[in-house]
This record gives sequence, structure tokens and C-alpha cells, in this order.
Amino acid sequence: MMRELLQRRTMVYAAVAAVLLVVYLLQGYTRPDRNALVLPKLPDPVNRIEIESEAGTVILTRDAGATAAATAAATGEEGSGQERWLVGPEQFPADAQVVARLLEPLEGAPRLGIVTERGNLQEYGLTGETRRRLTVSGGAGATSAANGETTLTVELGHTAPAGDTVYGRVNREGPILRFPRTLGNRLFAEVEDFRDMVVARVPAATVQGVKIRDLTADHPGEEVLVRPDGDGWILAGTDAAPQRVDDLLQELSSLTAMAYLPEDTPWEETIFEVEVQSHPSTSEMQVLLRIGPPDDSRRFPARISTSPYPFLLPEWRVRRLLLGRDALVDRLFDEA
Repeated sequence: MMRELLQRRTMVYAAVAAVLLVVYLLQGYTRPDRNALVLPKLPDPVNRIEIESEAGTVILTRDAGATAAATAAATGEEGSGQERWLVGPEQFPADAQVVARLLEPLEGAPRLGIVTERGNLQEYGLTGETRRRLTVSGGAGATSAANGETTLTVELGHTAPAGDTVYGRVNREGPILRFPRTLGNRLFAEVEDFRDMVVARVPAATVQGVKIRDLTADHPGEEVLVRPDGDGWILAGTDAAPQRVDDLLQELSSLTAMAYLPEDTPWEETIFEVEVQSHPSTSEMQVLLRIGPPDDSRRFPARISTSPYPFLLPEWRVRRLLLGRDALVDRLFDEA
């Protein structure tokens, strides 16, 4: 009898403990955190981003409509569905992935630690030259302005001494908060940091032929032809290994500059040309890449028909575009 009574008491105690545990967890889950603030959600979609800092102002705008269609036609990306952005007063094509990384720390309405409800803005670097401001505008929402857009403004100041955070506030009011330092670092960016460094995208499946011309004084007009042949490729005018075609096609699929040059940079001479014939699903397309003599740092100036902006290519990328025929490049430096 005594044993059964003890078992019942144990079961009752266990049940009560379980109920208390559930109540405790629910209270902990629902109780508001007085030491944190939930950041308002980003506008959806984001259409404009403005960064203000001591270095100047950078403006990013979503590329839509005819502009995006023209970009797709020029780069062979029709149907890719990727967001396109423009940066700066010149409206340079921007790298959508870099833009997305800028906003990552603000996505998902993160909870931010409150430093103080009423702080001295200057003490936390939220005035003058130390202040950086990020303004994100876009789709309508609860805080929509008269024009139907929602705007979220984040101001950042000094880096906190611990916690890998930076001081800031939201919408130019409210308490001083701790933001991720990654966001603070990204607000030091300039226009060039957002530019899309890919100057041409020619998918390998669309390539119908490639002509590589040597226009140097010693070998004017020498031409190599590359064309598809079933599952492989035929090379004419060279003894380069067929596997070098894979290197060439990989470069053409996402031809990436190492830096841009000013638009008014004079073009002195073309020493190599790479002409690509391809057939996107909508229309035929020709891409012409011109490569100039290397500079003292062994960088090659280049221009391409898909972009009005001259740029620089690294030596190793030029070698791959020339099917690994290293002698063509080596002699340029031997002569120098």
C-alpha cells in the first residue's frame, strides 16, 4: 500500500514539474526583451539604396524594364531572372550579389541590442564625419510615405569596444543600438566596389565559332578558328591542344575584368582579337574582344562590343583566351 502511494506521489510531482516547465518556457518565449529592439523589415521589393559617408554618396537603383532587357540582350543572359542593379550617376551595371550582401545583416528583422535609450549622438559617432547612413527604399508598407514607398534608414557611428558590433540607430530616432560590424564595414564602399566586373557572358552551349587573330607586327593577320563538331571542337590554324578550348569557353562564359579604365581612355593599338559567334534563343549575336599591349604591371587593356567601358585583363586570363599559346604572350615581354 505504501509503495503504491509513493508511486502516485512521484507521478503527481512529475506531472506538476512538467507543467511548470512548459509555463516557464512559454513565458520565456513570449516575454518581451527590454534590452533588444526588433529592426523593421526591409521594403519589399527594394528599389533604391543610398549610402552616405565621409567618402561621398553611392546610389544604387534597381534596373527594370527596357534597360534590363537591353542588358540581357547584350550579355546573352535572357531569361536568367537575376535582379539587375545600376550604380552611380553614370548608371554602371552593378553586381547583384554584392548588393545582396550589403543588405544581408538587415534581413529577417533581426533583434538588436539596446545600448541606451537616450545617448549623446556625438559620443557614439552618430554625427559629423564619423556617421554613415544607409537609406533603403522600396515597396509600400506600414511606414509608407506619400509616394507609396517604404523607407528604412540606418545610421552607424563608432565601432563598439567589444562584441564585434557598431553603434547605430534606426530612422534617425530611438535608442542607440548595436549593429553587426559587417554592415558597418560595407558602408565604406565606393561606386567601384559595386560595379559588375563581368563584361560579357556567352554560354558555351550557344557558341557557334571563335576566331582568334594575332595582329602584332610580327604576325599580322594570323588567325585561329574554333568551331563545334558534334560533341567536340575543331581547331584550325594552330597546334594548340583541344582541351585548351575548355579554358577559352570558360572565360567567355563569364569574362571578368580586374579593373575598369576611364571611359575616355585613348585606345592606342590592338594586338589580339577574339571574335565569338553565338546564337541565343532569340537572335544571332557577335561579341568582339580587342586586347591591347600590356602595361608595366603586365595588365592588358581591353575593349569589348558588349560594353562601352574599357577595362584591364590579367595576364593569365589573356593566355587562356589565346588557347594557352604562351609564346604569343611571352614574346611581348621579351621584346620589352
